[in-house]
Amino acid sequence: MSTVLDGAPISPTEVWTSDLPRCLQLAELCAETWNLPIQVDPRLREISMGSWQGQTYDNLQLNDTQRWEAWCADWQHAIPPNGENLAMLHARVAEWLSETTLSEEPVLIAHAGVVRTLRVIAGTSWEESMSTPVRHLTWEKIGVPNV
Repeated sequence: MSTVLDGAPISPTEVWTSDLPRCLQLAELCAETWNLPIQVDPRLREISMGSWQGQTYDNLQLNDTQRWEAWCADWQHAIPPNGENLAMLHARVAEWLSETTLSEEPVLIAHAGVVRTLRVIAGTSWEESMSTPVRHLTWEKIGVPNV
C-alpha cells in the first residue's frame, strides 16, 4: 500500500469515506499517514442489496429465482428485497456531494457503487460506468459538477 500512497497524483488535503469497515479502515490508515482529517459519512456506503447482502449469485438464482431474474432484467430500476436501486444510491451520493464543501485536493476512499455513481453524476451513462472496472488501490479522478 505504501506504493499507492507514495504515488498519489495529488497532495491530499482531506480524506472522505463511508462508515463501513472495508473502506473506513483504509481511510483511517491513509489519513494517519498523510496527517489529515478524516470525514466519515454513511451516505458514502455501498449500494444496499438488502436481504441479498452477502449471498452469491448462484444462491440467489437457486433460492429466489423470480425476484433475482426480475432484478437482472431491470438492474437499473429494480430493488432487491429490503435494499435499494441505482436511483436511491444516486440520490444519497448526490445529496452528500451537494451538501459537502470539499477542500482543494480531497481523497475519497470509496466502494465501487459510489465510484460508479460519481461517474454517472459526472456525465457517464450507467451502462458505461458499470462496464468500466473500479480497480482496488488505484487513483481515479472524477470531475463532478457542482450539484
